[in-house]
Amino acid sequence: HLHISLQSGSKNVLRRMGRGHYDPGVLHGFCRSLRSAFPRYGLGADVLSGFPGETEADASETETFCAELPFTYAHVFPYSRRPGTPAAAWPDQVGEDVKKDRAARLRALFSARKETFLQNCLDLPVVHVALEGGEHAANGAPTGVNEFYADCVFAPGFAPDGSRHRRLVAAKPLAVDNGRLTVAAV
Repeated sequence: HLHISLQSGSKNVLRRMGRGHYDPGVLHGFCRSLRSAFPRYGLGADVLSGFPGETEADASETETFCAELPFTYAHVFPYSRRPGTPAAAWPDQVGEDVKKDRAARLRALFSARKETFLQNCLDLPVVHVALEGGEHAANGAPTGVNEFYADCVFAPGFAPDGSRHRRLVAAKPLAVDNGRLTVAAV
């Protein structure tokens, strides 16, 4: 599992953010190389929508870029002004409705990618779930995250003893439900 602070797939937006020293396109080759070493991996990103000066073309470029890479989840958030930062004073602020719309489009893209990734995880004979100490789903079942940073909830009947909390538990993926894997301890 890897998490990248991408922010944008648009070189123009990255330059305006002061991140013009890196090219998001480098990720394409990196992901191909990574896939040769790890056939399956979780790939997450932080993505910002509506940075001052972001055009619809910039937003579309980010969406296209994100659709081309094997992302399995993302933290998407609309830009918000931070007092004292240069961008807060720029005159080309993006409207709140536009920022929210762009963020919603990105969230929909990443939600579909996550669903596909989780469905593909059902083919795995076993995943390793790091139990979250004391955390339980609404049905009282223990929860955790697996090696791909996918949220997991244990099927009814699994009650870890105290020594297994905050440890890895081998589990068989059973189903996908509400954006997480239902698993059974093996």
